[in-house]
Order: sequence, then C-alpha cells, then structure tokens
Amino acid sequence: MRRMRQRAKYLSAALLLFACLHANAQLKKPTTTAADAQGATLVYLEQCATLSFDEQRLPDAQLLKGNVRFRHDNALMYCDSAYFYEGQNAFEAFSNIRIIQADTIFIYGDRLSYDGNSRLARMRGNVRLENRNAVLTTDSLNYDRNRNIAYYFTGGTINDDLNTLTSVWGQYQPNLNEATFKTDVRLNNPNFVMASDTLHYNTATHIAQMVGPTDVTYRKETVIHSQLGYYNTENERSILYRRSTIEHADGHTLTGDTIYYDKRRQYGEVHAHMELTDSTHKTTLYGNYGTFDQAASAGMATDSALMVDWSTEDSIFVHADTLYTNRLYVDSAQLAERIRIRRLQKYGADTASTIADTTVNAETFTPKPPKDIVNAPQAVVGAENSDSQVDTAITAVGTPLQPTTQNGNTSLREQVRTARELQSPTDTVEVDSTYHLLRGFHNVRVYRRDMQAVSDSISYSTIDSVMHLYHFPILWNENNQIAGDQADIYTRNNTVDYAVMSNNAIAIQQVDSVHYNQMAGKEIIAHVVEKQVRVIDVNGNAETRFYPIDDKDSSIIGMNITLSSFIKIYVKDRKIERAVLTNASNGTMFPLEQTTEENRYLSNFFWAEAERPKSPEDVFSRPPATPRKKQHVSASSDNSSSKTKKGRKGRNDKTDTQTESTDR
Repeated sequence: MRRMRQRAKYLSAALLLFACLHANAQLKKPTTTAADAQGATLVYLEQCATLSFDEQRLPDAQLLKGNVRFRHDNALMYCDSAYFYEGQNAFEAFSNIRIIQADTIFIYGDRLSYDGNSRLARMRGNVRLENRNAVLTTDSLNYDRNRNIAYYFTGGTINDDLNTLTSVWGQYQPNLNEATFKTDVRLNNPNFVMASDTLHYNTATHIAQMVGPTDVTYRKETVIHSQLGYYNTENERSILYRRSTIEHADGHTLTGDTIYYDKRRQYGEVHAHMELTDSTHKTTLYGNYGTFDQAASAGMATDSALMVDWSTEDSIFVHADTLYTNRLYVDSAQLAERIRIRRLQKYGADTASTIADTTVNAETFTPKPPKDIVNAPQAVVGAENSDSQVDTAITAVGTPLQPTTQNGNTSLREQVRTARELQSPTDTVEVDSTYHLLRGFHNVRVYRRDMQAVSDSISYSTIDSVMHLYHFPILWNENNQIAGDQADIYTRNNTVDYAVMSNNAIAIQQVDSVHYNQMAGKEIIAHVVEKQVRVIDVNGNAETRFYPIDDKDSSIIGMNITLSSFIKIYVKDRKIERAVLTNASNGTMFPLEQTTEENRYLSNFFWAEAERPKSPEDVFSRPPATPRKKQHVSASSDNSSSKTKKGRKGRNDKTDTQTESTDR
C-alpha cells in the first residue's frame, strides 16, 4: 500500500516536471508551424499557472489556466484561461481578457479568439477599447492588427473628451484617431445633437465629416441639414456642400451650394446659389454670394442678387448689384417714442396733434382737418362719369385745399398726406413688433405685375411701408411712366397706395406709338386704386401736353397744352378722363396738323420703355440708360395712328370742355 502511494507521488512529480519543461521548451525553442510558410510571426506563450491536455475533447489544444499571458510582436494578451493551438498559431481566451499594444491601445472583454497568422482578434462580451482620450464600447469587436482597424457591427459607442458617438456599424483606426460610423449615427455634444446616416470622425481634432444625410440640432434653436461637409465640434464651425440648409427658430432659412457657418458667431457665408428665406415676412434673398448674421438678423447678397417678396398673391422682384436685408426688433415703448419724435421734428406740434386725430380704413380716407380750414372750399367740383369711390379715397389725400399759410401752418393736403404716411402698423404700439428693412445699391430693377421700376438705389421698411428709390428713378404702371430725382412709393395692405416723385418730375402716358400725354412739375403724386393709376397730382410749375380723345370714335381731337401751379389729372381705362386746374391757368388746344416737334414734347420728355423690366427674369438684364433729355418720337406721319376730329381745325383758344378751373 505504501509502495503504491510512493509510486503515485513520483508519477505526479514527473508529469508536473514534464509540463514545465514542455512550456519552457516552447518559450525557448518554438516548434515550426504553418505560420512559417505564410511569413507570419509566432504567438508566444509567456506564462501560465497550469498547462494540461485533453486528447479526446481538444486533441490539438493546450489547456492553460491562471495568469495566462501571450505575446505576439508588440502586443501582450492576458486572460484567466485559454486554449492554445500551437500548430495553428492561434488561441482562444476566456475571462478578464486584456490586450495591450505599444502601451497606447488597451482592449478589454470577456472572450477572445486570436489568429496569429492573420493577426485578427475577435473580442466578444463587454468589449472596451481605449486609445488615449477615446473609448470604444461594444458587445462584439474585431480588431485587425495588420491594418490597425477595429470595427463593430452590432451597435457601439465611441466617447472622447468632448463627444459621444453611437451607431449600428462602426470602424476605428487608433493610430489615425479616425472613426467611421454607419446606420443610425448619433453624435451627442453638450450644445447640439448630430444625426446622420454615414459619418467620419476624428477623436483628436473633434472634426466630423458628413458623407450622408445629416441633421445638426441646437436645442430646437438651429437645425443644419447637409449631405456633405465638415463640422468642427470643438469650435462649432462648419463647411457644408450640396445645397445644405441652416434653419433658425426665428424663421430664417439659409441655403447654398457651399456654406461656411460659424454657430458661435451665428454667421454664415454662402458661395453659389444662395437663398435666405424669412418665413415671418415672407421674403427670399437670392445671390451667388452672400452672408447672414443671425444675431443681427442681417443678410447680404451680391452677384445676381434678387429679393422676392411673396407675402401677397403678386410677388415683387427686386434686383440690384448688392442687396441688404435686416429684421428690426422694436418694442412698443421705443416705437411710440420714435413716432412722436418724428412727428414733432418733421411736422411740428400742431400738425402732430392733428395727425393723431386722423383715422384711416381700407375703403375710405377721411381726415379731420384743423379748425382754421374747416370751411375751406371744395377743391374738386363733382363731374359726370367720375368714380365716387375714387373721389372719396383720393380727393382728401391728393388735393391741395389751400396753400401754406404765412404763420407756417401746412396746408390740409400736406397734413392729410402726412397723416397717411404715418398711418401704418407703427401706429399700433400695444405690443412689441418686428419689421423688415431692404436696401439695394446700384442698377436697381423692380418688377411686379402691376408696377415696375428702375433706379440706382432702393430702401424699403415695413415700419412705415414706404419704398424709397434714389438717383433718377423711373416707375411704370400699365401705359404710364413716371420719373424724377427721387421716388417714394407708399404701400398699404401690401399694395401700392400712391407714389410721390420729387424734383424734375415728369409723368408720361403712352397714347399710341407717336403721341404721349405728358405732365411735369416740381412734384408728382400718382394715386393707385385697384392696381391702376387713377389720379395724378402735378404740384409746382405744372405743365402738360395731352391729347383729348373723342368718346364716339376714340380718335384724338388735338393736343392740349396747359400751364398751372397745380394740376389734377383723372385717369380711367388707361386714358385721361379730365383735368382740374387752378384759376390762374393757361390752356391751349392745337389741331394735330399744327403741332410741331418743338411743342409736342416737354423739355424733359424721355420715353424709357427699353429699360422697363418685362418679367421677373428681366430684372437681371442690363439695358443702356435712356438719356434724360428731350426726345423726339419719329413716325411716318403724325396722323398715322390717330384720327383728327372734324370741326377742330384752326382752334387755338382756351378749352373748357376737358379742363376745369377751381380756386385753391
């Protein structure tokens, strides 16, 4: 019995000695395997607590337990237990897996299958890869040591010191700090969330490259949509391509082929096909180059710049070499003070108080005149075939009831016009409001179906709903042309109400290819009703040339020349219906055959139909400017396009059939 125990003891010692010798032999003199033929390096078993074999269950494996450590090139691999397939240059490791490569990459997991020939590590269960400031976590990870690429395919997360990225599929290159994500990609930043289909990301520079449909959302404040671009998540600057858009909560949307956007400065710069849409005021600014300052709500466009106001059924198109738009924020107190100061400075305390009592509605305009002119005579005597609604709406505004008094009080006409100018949304100051400002410089061209214009520069603000055109503007409405040194177009309910042309003003109405009704003076006011010019006031040194029309056969009767301080012209069906003059007026009727090139046109007559925008696309054309000097219209015969009424030959006296006189 004792001998049997001793023999067993000696046998166990011999087996243990054999195992250790085998292990040491493996460390010092590895056997030749298939790796040699493939040119791969060998996997070394450096240590283990126990080594055993199971020829029946795992005939080709060495069973290792306790503090197992392998070495393959510059990588050390640790585990609690492993199956080592020496002939295949591979092993399977279990529990507390740890891979350390070049003291920079650390991989942890529950199970590992490693092939030394392909240098591929398959890690499963609670996998974590650490590379400096980046940590990748997933349930299944393959790490290709040949290409130094780790990738997952069942969902994973990468965290660095700034962002957290998740996706269904991901790839990470530790040596380059480059990661690629696909399918349900999400980047979480303290300031925003980026959702994408495909995304490249650098964990060192914190720059994300968008290569698929991507949305960047800033706490419901700003949303960026792009399919291609770069986004620096550290300084929040981006370069966006392929018609990207930036939507702001205030209603602005910026679109362009290429956008440079700085979120912290709230500033964007667009190259090629810029669109800046303001959904609040229903306007869009276009250009091949432009900028947008979100903090100031200011936009700029140049190179084919165009602003489209689509707030009404008839959109207005404004082109200039450079266009600027601003959204003005004015609180109720500031607005009320602004109105008060403007009235006092420009019109005086008496007029300002009168204006405050003025009422306006969409149908009629009924001013409340000052006490000293309540009994002033009517300026316009009722005439046959006149439009009562037009008279009601226009007479009070445009007719001078009396000249400026010696004590400096303005005329009722001026007071009423001032009231109408100031009667705008700015008079409603109960709540804070936002307004839109447009400015354009050089080669301004404006098109709307009922009105067209050209000028050197333009300014329009919804605070007072007045469009200002500077430096020799020209306006057209149907067959009417109005020009001067400056134009002020007053709008109400998003339609033109009336236009004021100041200094060297001239209004021209085309009768036919040869004859033109003409009105010139220091100031011309054209009143628009239902998108048609219905009344024209010529104030100061008023002079006209117009051709009365026979109602029976629509033939031209002759040419009427008038001189007056003030003239009011009524227009109906695109023709002059009647004229109202002051008592101190001169009017002379000439038969057509007695007219000459010298008296047929006013001294500042010019017809600029070639400059007129004919369509929205035509605002981009650059026709040559028409000389602003007297032009003669050539024709084969002065009577070629009109009929002279019989019985009018030789008449050279004042006419009272088409002209009415009244005191002012």
